[in-house]
Amino acid sequence: MSKEGDALSPEFLNSYKRIEKTRKKKSVWYENAEGVIVAKVCSKCEYAKLFEEFPKHNTGIGGREASCKTCKAKDTRDWYKENRDVALEN
Repeated sequence: MSKEGDALSPEFLNSYKRIEKTRKKKSVWYENAEGVIVAKVCSKCEYAKLFEEFPKHNTGIGGREASCKTCKAKDTRDWYKENRDVALEN
């Protein structure tokens, strides 16, 4: 879904603490020394990306969605193509 060029380098990620937790699905993110999330792994494309590359979501880890903006946009486009008539009714 996403281009590999969007992914963060292993050298960048190695400078942060990796955290994995499982709720319904496995979530992976990286924190700095102060405990602030700096990067997450997208649940769709599975690339590590900067925290700002994830849409805001109240119940997500760090207040962000599990999938990145690129994957979310693709999902929205695909849904619209399949459900255009429903979308235009509203």
